[in-house]
Amino acid sequence: MADLTLELSSAAQGTDAYGDLALSDGGDLVINTGQDAVRQALELRLRAASGDYFMGMTDGLDWPGFFRRGQYEPEFDSLLKNQILATPGVRGLLQWNVSVSRATRVVTIAFEAETDTGTIIFSLPIGAPT
Repeated sequence: MADLTLELSSAAQGTDAYGDLALSDGGDLVINTGQDAVRQALELRLRAASGDYFMGMTDGLDWPGFFRRGQYEPEFDSLLKNQILATPGVRGLLQWNVSVSRATRVVTIAFEAETDTGTIIFSLPIGAPT
């Protein structure tokens, strides 16, 4: 699996650069492969809210609805797992944990997954939309 690299680093979060195509020092597009490509695909898939993309209005998760309800419902586990397992390159889940902070309105999804190129450990905090 190969994909164009997006600027998703923690340093870019909250800036205009977040989500932009990553460029090398020479100005060339950067391609990521293997686990880096799977990790990027997972982050994009899990951060996507349903209706975000006009060509895939049913893609993504109902994050706004989740944060409006303010509680974690067990069926949301299966929705998250389905998103992960539908990601190209992911073969299966080995470990799984979701934690919710009501005080900060942040859901943290943490898991270990078997991919086409080995095992990855993944953790992603997702905050309430403002």
